[in-house]
Amino acid sequence: METSTDLRVTPKCMARIAGFLYLCMAAFGVLAMAVTSGIARTDAGTTLTSIRNASGLIRIGLGADVISSLAFLLTAMALYALLRHVRPLAAVAMLTFVVVAVAIGFANLANQHAQLALATSIDGNSQSADASLVALFASMQNFEAAVDEMFWGLWLLPLGYLVLKSGYFPSLVALLLLIAGASWLLQSLANFLAVPLGGVAALFTAGTIGEFVFMGYLLVKGVGSPASTTLRSAIA
Repeated sequence: METSTDLRVTPKCMARIAGFLYLCMAAFGVLAMAVTSGIARTDAGTTLTSIRNASGLIRIGLGADVISSLAFLLTAMALYALLRHVRPLAAVAMLTFVVVAVAIGFANLANQHAQLALATSIDGNSQSADASLVALFASMQNFEAAVDEMFWGLWLLPLGYLVLKSGYFPSLVALLLLIAGASWLLQSLANFLAVPLGGVAALFTAGTIGEFVFMGYLLVKGVGSPASTTLRSAIA
C-alpha cells in the first residue's frame, strides 16, 4: 500500500517563515551598518587608519552583511510564494527589485573587502598611494550604498500594493509599507544629490517603521482569516 506525505506549507506558516527571515535580515543588517558607520572617513589617511585599526570588527560586519543579504533574498522568495496569486506581475517586480538589490549589495561587499585588504597590507613606502586607493573604494562604496537604498525602497512599493490587494493584512500595514518605500527612495535621492539631511534623516528613518510593523504582523499573526482556501491552494 502506497503512502503519501503532504509537504504543503500553510499560508500562516509561510508568512511566519517570511517574518523570521525578515527579522534575520534586519538584525544582521543593523549590525553590519553599525560597524560601517563607526569608520571615520574624513580624509584618505584617516580612513585607512580607521579601517586598519577596526579590521576585526569590519570582518564581523562583512559576515553579518552576507547573512543579511541572503536573508533578504529568501524573505522576498517567501513573500513571492505567499502573494504571487494576488497580482503576478507585481510579485515578479518585487522579487526582481530584491535580486538587483542583493547583487548590488554583494558588489559593495567586494569594495569593503578591497579596502580591508589594502589597509591591512600597508607598506611604509606606499602608504600614501594605498590611502588614496582606499579612499577611492570608500567613495565607490558610498555610491553603491545610495543605489542600493533606491532598490530597498522600490521593492516595498509592489509589496505594499500586494499587501493591500490581498486582503490578508490590515490596510494600515500596506500604507506603512508604501511610506517606508517612499522614505528609502527620498533618502537615496538625498544621498545622490549630496544634500545635507540633518533632522530630515530622522524623518526618513521613521518612515521605515512600517517594515517593522509588517515584520511583527508576519511573526505574530501570520495572515488574516480571509486567506484560508485561495491562498493555501496558491502556495501549494
